[in-house]
Amino acid sequence: MKTHKILIILGIMLMLVSAGKAQSHSYVITPSREGKFITSIPNLKVPNTTPLSKLAATRKNSTTDDYYPFLNNSKWFTLDNTFEGYVSQFSYTSGDTIINDNHYYVIKYKIIKLPNGNNNPYSNGSGIMCYLREDITNKQVYLNKWGNKREHLLYDFNLTTNNKMPYDTTFTLTKIDTVEIAVGKRKRFTFQDSANNKAIWIEGVGNISDPFSPNLTVPNYVQLICSYQNNVIIYDEGEVNGVNCTMYKDAELKLEELELLSCKLYPNPTRGKFRVSVENEEPIQSVKILDLSGKILANIGDNLDLKYLDLNISGMMKGTYICVVRTRNKIKSFQVIKE
Repeated sequence: MKTHKILIILGIMLMLVSAGKAQSHSYVITPSREGKFITSIPNLKVPNTTPLSKLAATRKNSTTDDYYPFLNNSKWFTLDNTFEGYVSQFSYTSGDTIINDNHYYVIKYKIIKLPNGNNNPYSNGSGIMCYLREDITNKQVYLNKWGNKREHLLYDFNLTTNNKMPYDTTFTLTKIDTVEIAVGKRKRFTFQDSANNKAIWIEGVGNISDPFSPNLTVPNYVQLICSYQNNVIIYDEGEVNGVNCTMYKDAELKLEELELLSCKLYPNPTRGKFRVSVENEEPIQSVKILDLSGKILANIGDNLDLKYLDLNISGMMKGTYICVVRTRNKIKSFQVIKE
């Protein structure tokens, strides 16, 4: 009886496929414009998923087995000391994109003027800085600078002592310990080259000189002042050359991050069924389901034009997934726990 039900559901789904299978376990479905459509995603296998409780940026009591992601609605403020004055850069996660069948987050930057007036008059601008993806299962962060086929392993937080830094093999990992930051204890990785220069990573923060240059040594002309995740300060260097984290707040509030979408997903955790909905927003156009490595498991719709969409992932294994909701101009990502 159960087999017959599964075959009927699969038969209905195949009739609704508008663009065929984009890849194994990935369907593009055009639902009814009149309202919701419940779609099932059958038999998707996602091994080694990590509970969301281990991913929360604000968790205080960590153990060395926990992993805290680098990309978690992240923002970074750095200060660059040049001959003409300081260059203060605000970098932030702004939406996502697909490159070579991998899910990347778009990292944008904006040069901001500091209230103390000690700014480099020749430095300004904003735009896309790079594209990043994170394989949470393997604790790795990849950088794609130009959005093409080439990517580099930016961070590997699964290294052990005496391993070489993947980004720059002249550095060797000499020590792993823990350090207290704004949200509790995190792993610290100390690398050293033959000239005894040191580069320091903190899990979830990255290089404390420049998060986008893992081999930059300390001290250096670039300094990470503070780092946010989900609008919570996770790392605060304190005052550097008259600049501190609180000085950035007014400048940050002036930025218009139109990409962020006011959207709800519930219930979460779920046993299988959940709803994504938007209120006072433009309609949902598409929804993607991904695993924690960024692999797309399902791509639902291109022009849905719906205010809400009910999804059923009962056939998927227990674990944590990423649900990406997109309208025509905005986007929001959720981490969904399947119980």
